[in-house]
Amino acid sequence: MVSAKLILKNDRGSVIIVALLLLVTLTIIGVAATQTSIFESQIIGNEHRYQIDFYIADSGWKEGAMWLDNAAGAPAAVNPNADNIVKNYGFGTSPADPAPADLSVLIPDNTTLSQYGVPYWYQVQYVSDGVVAGSGPEFREFFYDTRSNANQAQQIDVRVSKIFKVGY
Repeated sequence: MVSAKLILKNDRGSVIIVALLLLVTLTIIGVAATQTSIFESQIIGNEHRYQIDFYIADSGWKEGAMWLDNAAGAPAAVNPNADNIVKNYGFGTSPADPAPADLSVLIPDNTTLSQYGVPYWYQVQYVSDGVVAGSGPEFREFFYDTRSNANQAQQIDVRVSKIFKVGY
């Protein structure tokens, strides 16, 4: 009969047990690192989409301001409507946004930025006007709210102004 002392003193095969424990530990660490990497990749993707939507919305209001600076006349000449909207452009992405039928300019190829394919719109709305101090009554400063929306995810509202010479 084999005595208990001989079995306990026999260390043959212990290397396999230590190697298996080390392999299980390294596998658990590897799986945890993989899961962390996948989660962080999803966070980076969400942040990237957020930034794209923000910068497209930012570009939209700037585009509205450029239109106002380059092509717009005084509001009475541009917009006889009661709602004071002087410019709509882009694609409506929700019920609160301008409907495509209401848009004064609707060019389907230009309602998304081609690089990303993100739908956006902007709107320029007349708010008020006043006399420009020190310039006389023929110069008036008109204030506009410009609203831009990208992909229903980002919306930017900015108030801009433009000085017109009126009544000449």
